[in-house]
Amino acid sequence: MAQIHSRSSSGSANYPSRRDFLRRAGLTAGGLLTLTAPNLFGKWVDHAVAADQRTYVAGKFALELDGQAAGFGYSVEGGAAVGEVAIIAMGANQIPNKQLTNLRYEPIAVEFGAGMSKAWYDWISSTLDMKIQPRNGAVLSLDFNNVEQSRLNFMNALITEITFPALDAASKDAARMTVKLAPAGTQQKSGSKAVVGGMSLKQKQWLPANFRLFIQGLEQATKRVNKLEALTIKFKTQSDQVGKFREAQKEPVVIEIPNLIFTIPEIDAGPFYQWHEDFVIKGNNGPDRERPGVLEWLTPAVVTGPTVLGSLQFFNLGIFKIAPEKLEAGADTIRRVKVEMYCERIAAAFPGFV
Repeated sequence: MAQIHSRSSSGSANYPSRRDFLRRAGLTAGGLLTLTAPNLFGKWVDHAVAADQRTYVAGKFALELDGQAAGFGYSVEGGAAVGEVAIIAMGANQIPNKQLTNLRYEPIAVEFGAGMSKAWYDWISSTLDMKIQPRNGAVLSLDFNNVEQSRLNFMNALITEITFPALDAASKDAARMTVKLAPAGTQQKSGSKAVVGGMSLKQKQWLPANFRLFIQGLEQATKRVNKLEALTIKFKTQSDQVGKFREAQKEPVVIEIPNLIFTIPEIDAGPFYQWHEDFVIKGNNGPDRERPGVLEWLTPAVVTGPTVLGSLQFFNLGIFKIAPEKLEAGADTIRRVKVEMYCERIAAAFPGFV
């Protein structure tokens, strides 16, 4: 019995206890996990590192034109590269095939006010004078501290639309222009992390309530214009598709000039009614009966008097409609009439915007 007990004791020494077995198994599993962790969790770790980079609120943006700062705007959208999808119907297959063909770039719409660079306004003025010139530039997305986080570069862009704001003597908002660009190409890139300069104070000076309109021979009748509708000039372009290129080159072909529409007190409308009767009803509407005009945007200065921020020149204005505004019983508003004229050309100057 003693020998049996001795063998049993020595035999038990050769086998690990339950605690030792679990400890060794845990070390083995830990070693295997260490070896395979990069493969198992590498992507998770990369995502965790990426998530550690802080997002930012894109509430500010700036513009560049030919590598130079062009100023800050109110809003911007567009510029994406879009592949055009072609559907190919196969005779033996009821499910049509699809593939990408041409590449196009969405137009870029920029809303801005006063305080942009001289080069920016010169580009607009030259385009209105039909001196069409493609330009390169960029839209810079900024964080709260004006640090550039990303940029959208655009190449060989043409101005295809210019909208001057509606004017209202009762308005208290800032005036905003809109320009649409048709780029030949765009490229989205990371920002330089550089700090972009501050906003110009002149953005606060251009108000739609401060303006005056002159029409040759009708200067007294336009002294109390209270509203003037927005003016949108469009430059239609034609795509020049070249076989070896996926991108289409754009060429301007025609310009669309809007009508000049404004309201005045009925008490001042007599000269316009006379011009309308002679020009429209009697048919004396040759080029010699058309008139030039000027719209001036003014500063809100009161003590020293207003100064001119910028202006639009209207060429070959011709009246085609004058009508009273809607009558309503019990209305307590000033009686006004709306005057509408065609225009053949518009030129712009922005001396006080820069």
